[in-house]
Amino acid sequence: MLNAIRCSLPARATLNCIHPVEHREALVRRRSAWAVAAIAALTGDVVGGVAAAQASGASNSPTIACADSSVSGTIGATACTIFARRPIPTPDGPLVWTLDAFPTRAAAVRAQVPTSAIVEMDGKAWLLTVGPRRPPTPGAQRVADIGPLPLPKASGYEMILAYVAVPPGSRSAVHVQSGPEAWYVLAGSQCVETPSTVRHIDQGQSGIVPADTPLYLVATGTVTRRAFFVIVHDTARPFYSEINTWKPRGACGG
Repeated sequence: MLNAIRCSLPARATLNCIHPVEHREALVRRRSAWAVAAIAALTGDVVGGVAAAQASGASNSPTIACADSSVSGTIGATACTIFARRPIPTPDGPLVWTLDAFPTRAAAVRAQVPTSAIVEMDGKAWLLTVGPRRPPTPGAQRVADIGPLPLPKASGYEMILAYVAVPPGSRSAVHVQSGPEAWYVLAGSQCVETPSTVRHIDQGQSGIVPADTPLYLVATGTVTRRAFFVIVHDTARPFYSEINTWKPRGACGG
């Protein structure tokens, strides 16, 4: 069975979605906005589970699916990609999300651990790791240490790493995750609204939303918003669920 999410796009816009698929490396076919069981970008009723992606604002517009490339670990022709999924051992202490940039993939490979993933982007080999805080690696640029990640109590955890690129004005559905979600913005900017906070996150900045916190995200600014994000979720629950029990105040626009 295929996990699906729903997203809408304005005319001639490109939307990137993240969604898990049981048949990895599968690219879900396009559907019209009239499809009931739609595909989503940060929005989504799912068949057999739910996932996250980026959506833009127009209703009655085409929907696009995204690929799960976590087997190959690459970001290909699809605009939105889950490029890694890893089990996370139950931690003894705080976990952080570390982003290191290496000049070559070989150098990143030498520094990786079982809860790392490597992806090549912007002329760099990025080593993204969830785990205890780790010292800087010689020869690497420590881009960010994001955390600690506030994990919920669970019998098992999985990390999902993804890359997304969406035009300004793209927005999510109101949703919750079964674990903390963190972003690192590579270009453009985003605004994240929750019931108690409004956070503007620009290029080179990061943010975290805890598990089971309603959130609404808008891509802001004037250029394509590109970001890595990670979700460390409870494996006994879908990592993404769309909700209607909270309505954003509109603090992020959109």
